[in-house]
Parts: sequence; structure tokens; C-alpha cells
Amino acid sequence: MRLCVSLLLTASLSPFVLASETAPITPLPGEWAITTALSTEQLDILRGIDSATLKALEQNQLHYDLKAGTRTVTVCLSKQALASWYPGMSELQGASDCAAPMFNAKGNTLSVEYRCSQPDPLTLTGQYQFSAARDSYTFEHRVERGSAAPLVQQGKARRAGDC
Repeated sequence: MRLCVSLLLTASLSPFVLASETAPITPLPGEWAITTALSTEQLDILRGIDSATLKALEQNQLHYDLKAGTRTVTVCLSKQALASWYPGMSELQGASDCAAPMFNAKGNTLSVEYRCSQPDPLTLTGQYQFSAARDSYTFEHRVERGSAAPLVQQGKARRAGDC
């Protein structure tokens, strides 16, 4: 159950602010569907959950597609929310004492790196490839935590309309 709660929190945490600098490339304002591929471990856990618990996990604009092996969260990215948009922040769950994110933008590609020192050293690198219209993007996150094997997450996002 602990990992189930972690799955839910990872998908639904709001970004927390680390610094005043924001990403130099942001998506368009609007409602977004962000789909992330689930790991084999996550899929095994979700497949073992009864349907009532799975439905409870799917509240708050969250949906699991076990056949496709994905999790989709729907969020409203208002102009105000985009003013402090820190892509990949939900992957830093439980981390603290984080340095300001480092951004690099070239064309329609945004790279971001976060470094945190508590409770264990953690580095997250993210790569985002935006469409020219900024109404969709693909992403890859790589989380390195201590001596553990890196966690890699991939996904895609698309603007679904206005909020």
C-alpha cells in the first residue's frame, strides 16, 4: 500500500518553488493530459489491486491504463501556474535542500537539472522536446539517488483545450 500511495503522490504533487528563475520554454496555458509510462514494478502492483482501490487511486484527474502501461494526469496550467512551472518537480518527492534548477533551452528542446542533498543526494535530469506550437511535448526524466539504479521515466503531454 505504501508504494500505491507513492504512485498516487508522484502523479498528483504540485510543483514546489525552488528559485525565482522559471523555465525558458513553457507549454501553452490550458488543460493538459500528461501520460507517463509505468515501470514493470508499478504495473505489477497496480494489477494486484482490487478495482475499488484502483478507482479510488484514479480520483483527481488521474487515470491508469494497465493495458497500455501508462498513467495519465489531467492538469490545468494557467498563465499564473506557468509563471512558476518547474518541469519534473513531482519526481523530487521527499527531497529537500535542493539547489536552484539549471535550465538550458535550444530551439524547441528544454533541458533541466535539479540537485538535492537531503535526505540522500539526488539528481534529476529532464529533457523536453516541444512541438513548434508548444501544444505538445515528449519528455524523459532520469533520477539518480545515491548508489541505487537510476530511475528513467518517459512520457508525452498534449494540450487538451482550455481550463
